[in-house]
Amino acid sequence: MLGVNTRLSKDALQLARRDVRILVSLLTGHNTLNRHLALLRKQSDASCPLCEDEQETSLHFLGRCSATMVRRIQYFERPFWVAHWAHWRPQRMAETRHPR
Repeated sequence: MLGVNTRLSKDALQLARRDVRILVSLLTGHNTLNRHLALLRKQSDASCPLCEDEQETSLHFLGRCSATMVRRIQYFERPFWVAHWAHWRPQRMAETRHPR
């Protein structure tokens, strides 16, 4: 079992309420991505609408989707998901899929 990263926990507690909601939804998978909506039978297709390569899960959206790779490089300086992102803003990634 992995230990708790207290620095990341403290950083998460400093986020605005909206960002905490986004963070928790991405971590738990209870969000508006197609995989979860398909499980709830509110969406018939669980595929990612951006790349259509695989199901749109939190892990796919944040770490594997070819359509969000440029954003990952901009914000995380890496093209693919890594387990130790230091400082990130969930709102920025959410805006990639749902622009205002």
